[in-house]
Amino acid sequence: MVKNQYKTSIVEWMSDAGGEYKLKAFLELLENEGIKISQSIPYVHQQNGRAERLICTLIEKAETM
Repeated sequence: MVKNQYKTSIVEWMSDAGGEYKLKAFLELLENEGIKISQSIPYVHQQNGRAERLICTLIEKAETM
């Protein structure tokens, strides 16, 4: 979709080092496409601030309910 819609390619894939992105087939796909794999350091929220803020917001709303 990125190649067709935006006429560009993905250069780097960054994840939070969670298990959902560690499947061998997925990592091989990224490697075959020449996509660099980066992972944030566990328990360092500053590296993924946007996602962490969303999680905090959701937790606060759930607790309020």
